[in-house]
Amino acid sequence: MRSILQAAYRRMPRGVRSSLRDLGVAHFAKSVLSGGSIPLWRDGTRREAETLFKTAKEALQSGDLSAAGAQVRAALDQYPDYGRFHRLAAEVAFRQGRSDEALASARNALLLGTADRETALLTIRLAIERGVPTPEILALLKGMSSAGFWEACKSCDRPDLFQALLDQSTASDGAISYKLVRPLTVAATRVENFSAARSIVIKGFEAFLKADRKADSGMRGSLGPAGLTALEDAAETLNAAGIRFFAAAGTALGIVREGAPLKHDVDIDIGIFEEDFDRQRLTDIFLIDPRFWPDAPHDKSPKIGLKHKSGASIDLFLFRKEGDAYYHDGVFVRWRNDIFELEPRKVGRATVKIPANADHYLTENYGDWRVPDKTFDAFVSGPNREITWPDYYGVHLLRAAFIAYTNGNMEKFHYMADQVQQDTSIPPAEKAFIGRIVEMAS
Repeated sequence: MRSILQAAYRRMPRGVRSSLRDLGVAHFAKSVLSGGSIPLWRDGTRREAETLFKTAKEALQSGDLSAAGAQVRAALDQYPDYGRFHRLAAEVAFRQGRSDEALASARNALLLGTADRETALLTIRLAIERGVPTPEILALLKGMSSAGFWEACKSCDRPDLFQALLDQSTASDGAISYKLVRPLTVAATRVENFSAARSIVIKGFEAFLKADRKADSGMRGSLGPAGLTALEDAAETLNAAGIRFFAAAGTALGIVREGAPLKHDVDIDIGIFEEDFDRQRLTDIFLIDPRFWPDAPHDKSPKIGLKHKSGASIDLFLFRKEGDAYYHDGVFVRWRNDIFELEPRKVGRATVKIPANADHYLTENYGDWRVPDKTFDAFVSGPNREITWPDYYGVHLLRAAFIAYTNGNMEKFHYMADQVQQDTSIPPAEKAFIGRIVEMAS
């Protein structure tokens, strides 16, 4: 039925499609049934609605959530079936911490066919967080892009949802597309099903080899030039809130070695000492800043993940003092650093602090930090890394080997394959499988 309706929609004249999209299904159908004619936007009505939408959107982008909320509510009173107002209402409610209201508005936007990518992802995230039953989650995913599936995997918090996502991704012969390895292993580890996660990686390898795909060159998901803007904006937000912070790990390395975040890095690393780290306050600070979007939290880590409007990822790490060292964690590992002071560095339009005695700090983290290393993985290679969750760590090794292989980074693949052989949590059969791929690649 859905496909029939979509086909009919595509065959409608542009003006009719616009009316159906903007007025909403309910109002559109009511007008047709009662008046016998297809309702079309009158120019004055359309202009008025679009003006209201633009005004509310500008208030949201300026960070004035109260004004944006009031304007959206007033607009919905006047145009209850104008789908874009529901989309805007969902974001405002979410940023104000009203999750149930946000979910209702997001689902209305989906129903009216006006949900953008962010609204669709918010719907999935909130539906899972609010305990919507798994069959309803799967129904929401139908018709969404792969980003919706990714969001469901990142937010997965119960075994039955993971099993449902896995089942719908598995072919009748048990095969799994190599394109689904990363999201499915995220979902598996979220529910601590590590044997399933390892099996998914092995099946992904098999699918990739069977398809005879040629590996892509380079890395996916790197920061590029967006990293500097994301760091500048994050620094501005944290400074305005009076929160002490510093560039940590790979971001500190980029500032020292290249004067800016490394373009080939995958995220911005920001450290915050324990006395300044209030998870709820930090989340709220970035929720009201329209340049950022908080990721779904991980219940096994205090880290706060953010997405900048440029698409760059940002991690806020809690640095906890234990004895003569600072520690920060990455779910299944943690990193140790000697106690350090902070010193300022000018980075773009921001002044950002980094650990003083940078050479010592970076040597702790990277060894020879002056020379780029294509095989480096902070969860595996760091001299100061300590494994805290061996089963999870084993999954990471297999997945990292898979990602390196499919990205064409054979040097890193061989490095990770060697780590797989040394790991004690990975079963012999899976080690033997990786060993056979090593032989094929040699």
